[in-house]
Amino acid sequence: MNKRIFKEETSDNGEIPFYKIGTFGGVSDAFISRELFEEYKSKYPYPTKGDLLISASGSKQYIYSCNLIYLHILFS
Repeated sequence: MNKRIFKEETSDNGEIPFYKIGTFGGVSDAFISRELFEEYKSKYPYPTKGDLLISASGSKQYIYSCNLIYLHILFS
């Protein structure tokens, strides 16, 4: 289970860039605090280098309860 980051938890500048669906794959225009990042990273699943990120926003072919899905791919 992941926890959602709400708009009030972001700011226009800061240490950790926060990517929304509109900035996914581009330049972030929002940031979260290092403290919030570390808290969420320790409690919830977190994408790592090599994971595949998929935006489900705007897709009529796929319905899911969140807008961003990540797949953790294991290679043996």
